[in-house]
Amino acid sequence: MVWAGIGYDGRTSLHVYEPGTKVAGDEYIDCMEQALLPSIDNREYLFPKGEPNKWIYMQDGAGCHQSKKVIQWIRKNLTGDGARVATPSVNWREDGPHKWPSNSPDCNPIENLWAYFQDAVAKEDPKTTEQFRTLLDDAWWKIDQDVIKNLYHSMHPRLHHVIAAEGKMTKY
Repeated sequence: MVWAGIGYDGRTSLHVYEPGTKVAGDEYIDCMEQALLPSIDNREYLFPKGEPNKWIYMQDGAGCHQSKKVIQWIRKNLTGDGARVATPSVNWREDGPHKWPSNSPDCNPIENLWAYFQDAVAKEDPKTTEQFRTLLDDAWWKIDQDVIKNLYHSMHPRLHHVIAAEGKMTKY
């Protein structure tokens, strides 16, 4: 299982969970501490053109995203006073997962990126866990940022398709 985040101009580093890990609040917090925060701090990753005035930390309604510990961690590290993020207007909403359509991966561009990423990894034949981890990292950083930008540009027509399909799956 792998976690990562994307932005129009950059991306986070990958976080690869140990095989068999059941991701609960503590494991998710560890992931954000190891992959999200360093990517925010190192501007060449997530914000290579400088931190924007506003950005959205989007996550779905997975149980590990909703634990009280995770909500407290996000409040402390991504919003409000004392946050590790310089931007005072980070847009993370506690009710966010309820606002994102729960059954429509079409509304999250990273879902399509995962398919692209998975295809790139599947072409290789790693023999060890370490080779696999190296392959994952190499494949992630080889994805051209224009691929991610194109996913963002596709959101307007995607949303029209989602609305027409009444929130159900679309061709995307």
